[in-house]
Amino acid sequence: AKIIRSQCEVGRTTKDAVHFLNNVRLTATEFAKDPHKPVLEDNIQKLLQAGLKENVSHHNLQQIREGKINFGGARIHTFDAEDNQDLEKIARAAQATEKEILWVGSAGLANMIISVDKPFKPGLAIVGSLSEVSRTQVEYGQKMGMGLLEIHMGHILKGKKATSEIEKAVETLKRGEDLIITTSYDLEAYEEALRVGRELKMSREEIGFAVPKALGDICAEIIKKTPVAGIFVTGGDTAMGFLNSVKATGSTIIQEIITGIPLVRLNGGDFDGLKLVTKAGGFGDEKALHYSLAKIKESS
Repeated sequence: AKIIRSQCEVGRTTKDAVHFLNNVRLTATEFAKDPHKPVLEDNIQKLLQAGLKENVSHHNLQQIREGKINFGGARIHTFDAEDNQDLEKIARAAQATEKEILWVGSAGLANMIISVDKPFKPGLAIVGSLSEVSRTQVEYGQKMGMGLLEIHMGHILKGKKATSEIEKAVETLKRGEDLIITTSYDLEAYEEALRVGRELKMSREEIGFAVPKALGDICAEIIKKTPVAGIFVTGGDTAMGFLNSVKATGSTIIQEIITGIPLVRLNGGDFDGLKLVTKAGGFGDEKALHYSLAKIKESS
């Protein structure tokens, strides 16, 4: 049996066999004070050994991340995990043994086993909003293992081709990794684009039109070179820039995945049928971006 209690998206992690909730070990949380069933032990290896009366082999983060998981010496194995990349490494290592496995764990583990057995195409997120909400969503996505590629729009406005950025994005997506592309991750980058625009005698309105168009063209070029499960776009101008770049004629709403955040299917253009989630820049909690891409993959 392979036992992994972690579900990283909701703050449930395991380190040195101890289970944590939002970085607090369980015996220090309110669950330890439950009047009926208080949590008295949060070391999963000790709990299982006491209950099952047989050896339980635990694998720590270093062993998992260095690919040194040894499944010999015990029938029951427990694992540390702090993010989805840890869960993926565990799932791949266990399935490589080609043995029958009884998996015991969370929905996060189940999703990772499925993605290893039948890989999803990666998702691409385009973030053109400068809002603090968008920033926290990008940071959460990175925490969950998504890649980040910043496009320096000052360079693009000067006429520089984004060839190297496109190549990096394609390489990341071909590895099966989700990717976030952003132009204004910080205020400094945004102000640099404005400065370059002024040097080129461009008005704010012209800059505001040129940046989403350039970003849309770059992302359209990326998905021409490698398939994706779908696209997440935040920022209305950014969404319009992308839709114009792929020549979409409209969209059909599939479902509302979060209140105010729709999943749609593109109609017409170069990517007819492509799944797309659009979101206003200042809308949603920190998990909205990561969750939206997960829902896109589920619908594929």
